[in-house]
Amino acid sequence: MKKSALILLCLLSSAFLLTGCGKTGEAEPEENDWTDGLTKAQKIEVSLTNEKKPIKVIDEQAGVDEFVSKLNLDSWKLADVPDGGVPERDFTMYQEATTKLGASNDQSKTMKEVAEITTYKNIPYIDFTVSNNTFSFEVPKQVMKALNQQGAK
Repeated sequence: MKKSALILLCLLSSAFLLTGCGKTGEAEPEENDWTDGLTKAQKIEVSLTNEKKPIKVIDEQAGVDEFVSKLNLDSWKLADVPDGGVPERDFTMYQEATTKLGASNDQSKTMKEVAEITTYKNIPYIDFTVSNNTFSFEVPKQVMKALNQQGAK
């Protein structure tokens, strides 16, 4: 009898603890959580797809914020890039690496890549890569215009 009471007590305790871990009452995650790579960027390198050397670097926070605001993220629609799309420009977003516990703050801050946007020649489509996942979007013409102006030589 003591053994079954002990088992029942363990099961009830486990059930109580597990239900306490639920997210009841919390808001659902935002649809744009995937855009963290953009909104947290601290530096953006613009390059032609076939070249490694950047044609422009945006490293002032005001410039990065302006770039992200012109992307009008809410207007992007998931869509496959049409066949024959030719990649044209890459926009690589960087953020300072997190300082590890015990590491000195005096060490030079290294930047790590957090996201990348690839545009296509003459079509309003992009590929957005974050955390090794690539998503294709159709974007409004004003977004493509803003991206083309940033990437102009």
